[in-house]
Amino acid sequence: MLKKIAIAVGIGLTAPVCANADVFVSGHVTALEASYLPSAAGFFIDAGYNGCPAGNYLQWKGPANDGNPDAVTGGFNMMTQAVVNRAPIGVSFSSGCTVHYLYLLPPS
Repeated sequence: MLKKIAIAVGIGLTAPVCANADVFVSGHVTALEASYLPSAAGFFIDAGYNGCPAGNYLQWKGPANDGNPDAVTGGFNMMTQAVVNRAPIGVSFSSGCTVHYLYLLPPS
């Protein structure tokens, strides 16, 4: 029993701490901005919701919004592929224009 509790606590401590994403929007990347790489990747999409209308400047800083260069660079590469292939992306927001998750969707 103690071993199971220790494993659960270990997983809880290593999981990223971030707000739960509660809004999902899909659209096409209209522009990418790499000035803040590797800690942030700026972009615009042609979709939005009431808390973050389409065309707002967004920044991908990783799922925990901590600017982890590994997550930011991977997300930027994914968005570059979405632009090249004209594939939509999915963006999960928690509130306002805070991006928590990115998804590459199949081309439509």
